[in-house]
Amino acid sequence: MKDIIYVVNTNDGEAPDWLNYTLGSIQQYSRKVDAQLDTIQDESLYHINYPLSFFKTKRSYYSLLKIHCLQKFITSEYNNCLILDRDIYIQDDAVNVFTYGKYSNPGMYSRVCRCKPLIAKTRDILDRTNTSRPKGPINRNSGMIYIDRPTAVQLCKHLPADGQWDAYVKGLKIEDLVTIGGDQPIINYARIKAKIPFRSLSKSHNVNWKRRTQSNDQFIHYPGYSGKESLLESVSG
Repeated sequence: MKDIIYVVNTNDGEAPDWLNYTLGSIQQYSRKVDAQLDTIQDESLYHINYPLSFFKTKRSYYSLLKIHCLQKFITSEYNNCLILDRDIYIQDDAVNVFTYGKYSNPGMYSRVCRCKPLIAKTRDILDRTNTSRPKGPINRNSGMIYIDRPTAVQLCKHLPADGQWDAYVKGLKIEDLVTIGGDQPIINYARIKAKIPFRSLSKSHNVNWKRRTQSNDQFIHYPGYSGKESLLESVSG
């Protein structure tokens, strides 16, 4: 077994009904593709002294846990990894991403999305003149990341090691984070600094439930309260 799936589970002790369906589908998928499954829920990351006010929000913990996944991955025995949010439901007929031809080229695969920068979250530290819309594709929606180990090693060279935030932020330009945009700017920032080519996931992978347009969508993301309600309706119907 040379592949691993990390599930980012920031549940704060919760065990909502929908989680049985999403985690159940991920567990079934890991067995189907013969990949190791590792659930990441490091409570110590909830108490980091964040360098910016933005990173005090709960959403930022997703990014921190994904960085933790990447750091575990680069010292592991595995060749490729898939990082998933806990609110992704995998359909029974989903392809094996570890043997999927489109992902055979090294790189970091995520979603292409153009979005407005972090205006509200950074109002206290930035002038509005620095909040223009980002240009070009960014991997904003990192509910699903596929990456090989050599690429992850390069990426981690530009990410903070556990407990090393103070040293990391000294070389960090806040303006860079804001103009990159997205809800997980640290990972986006590191990818750009490491000159890792952006590669887009297949259209049927990491599909937001609101934007489903194809019957063959395979990895469906159910963010937010309304998303969870929709998931429960779909699996119970």
